[in-house]
Amino acid sequence: MRLRKSAKRSACGSQLWLTPYNGNTGTVIGKVTYADGSTYPNVTVTGLQKQATSGYGTSVTYNSAALKPDDILVENWGTTDVTPGHYTVTTDVPGNLGEHDVVAGQVTYVSLFPVWLPYIRNTNGGWCSRIIIWNSSSTYQAKVTTTFFNRDGSVNRQQTDSVPARNSLEVMVLGVFDGSALVVSSEDIAVVARERNADGTELNEYNGIAASTSNASPGWEKTGATVFLPLIKHHRYGRTSRIEIANAGLADTIANVQFYDVVGGGVIGTVDPYPLAPNASTVLIHPEKCTSATARCSARIVSSNAQPLAVTVREQDERLRIIAPPTQPSVPAQHKTLCRSPKRTVMG
Repeated sequence: MRLRKSAKRSACGSQLWLTPYNGNTGTVIGKVTYADGSTYPNVTVTGLQKQATSGYGTSVTYNSAALKPDDILVENWGTTDVTPGHYTVTTDVPGNLGEHDVVAGQVTYVSLFPVWLPYIRNTNGGWCSRIIIWNSSSTYQAKVTTTFFNRDGSVNRQQTDSVPARNSLEVMVLGVFDGSALVVSSEDIAVVARERNADGTELNEYNGIAASTSNASPGWEKTGATVFLPLIKHHRYGRTSRIEIANAGLADTIANVQFYDVVGGGVIGTVDPYPLAPNASTVLIHPEKCTSATARCSARIVSSNAQPLAVTVREQDERLRIIAPPTQPSVPAQHKTLCRSPKRTVMG
């Protein structure tokens, strides 16, 4: 068995942790469910070419207790060594799983919808994040797993919820926490991270970042091995940007950050490398190299080995001290939340 060096979690029935056969193939995983979001066993999935000389193969959704999904992505079928290309994926039950592109060295998600949130926190200083999840399906209930990661990529806690069709759910952050989160759903979802200060007078939000290799609704931000940031501010009229980066891939990577002058396009300084394990994240609070005369710059972030990165940029009013470290280490989920209780919202 050829395992990835960075495999840190159990994946008993999954092929996620197998390296590509020759480095030029991709991995495909997915989920087939009933209308209530529960997994549909023993379904045959077809339409993927394993290798150029071997023709098209089949996969079967997990059909025994011994075949366990990855504990974060919670798929129920998968296969490696798929030849890169464009495929229509079908099953032996009514309906099909849509059209998908397979990319060498990356994971393609079929009817499985991961969304990354590079910066989530809950601190005694008063700033509190919450995650709002909207099930876009008009028919099917979504089974949603939310995993919170510490900065080093280790799991802080996890919870699973069911979100009815055309409904939303708020997920609270428990205890003192500073890290990131990944929301994985059996249905197409829209995800927003919302952060509010203690007295409720200040609010900032950002959209979750979907996998570039999933069939999530177009228009949402997507992960990428190279990410461009058109505008970064550094002490410009009391406004400073923060850059939030999470490794959305399955292997260790280095996120290389290069700043540029927004006026002439010239390079500013040298590349800053940020090593990131899978699901690890970092925050560039004060981009000190953004030293142009206008206190503005742009940036390019490149993964050293083509791992997908989830990146957000947010501005802060420097008087509000939006970016403050937690006053205590992260604590287990059983500790009391600093936010109000979660709720579901029904919309037509």
